[in-house]
Amino acid sequence: MSSAIHRIMKAIYPDRFTDAPIDQVRALLGNAVEKAVIAALHERYPGRYVIPGELHYDGIYGTPDLWDIEDHPDGPATVEVKCTWASSRRAEDIEDSWFWRYWVQAKSYAKMAGMRRTVLIIVFIVGDWKSGPPIALAWEDLHTDEELDTNWDMIKANVEAEAGNNPRVEREPDGNSTKTSSSKKRGNRKYYKRKPPSKRNPPSSKPRRVR
Repeated sequence: MSSAIHRIMKAIYPDRFTDAPIDQVRALLGNAVEKAVIAALHERYPGRYVIPGELHYDGIYGTPDLWDIEDHPDGPATVEVKCTWASSRRAEDIEDSWFWRYWVQAKSYAKMAGMRRTVLIIVFIVGDWKSGPPIALAWEDLHTDEELDTNWDMIKANVEAEAGNNPRVEREPDGNSTKTSSSKKRGNRKYYKRKPPSKRNPPSSKPRRVR
């Protein structure tokens, strides 16, 4: 799942997402913070937050961070926890393309689990880059079946392309199909890159800030 999303982002933002070695200190710190948040929620609210473990759906494996099984009119939610070095001020627009990959992952796990509700928790490790401690914010979204299916088709196409089964197709952050801006052959496959818009296509409901 994560590798498929990385391939998509690398095609959309080649300057930002590369195969260059990552900053191990930042990566390890971010991973530790995410695991700490997941563990804290699970331990403090054991009847609400469940760690589901690895899922398998449609030939693809994925590991959601948490499920929120609290009684809710729209059913349970898949919860994704992220840690970022971006400024929290960027989250004034949670539909900014910077966060698009987080929603892609959350919606993929929702599809795998048969859920329609997602919760995204982001820990801004440097706060607003001005002053103060890290900031944690959370958003909730309710997705249509069509939105989840479209998102899943994008993930599946990229997973299959990596296995050499189908041509690789990159979707824009708005989910729309447009003319290919550039393409090139690698072996027997064509790799398509599409010009990204500034925002993803608004779903049936706008993500709602919950914390």
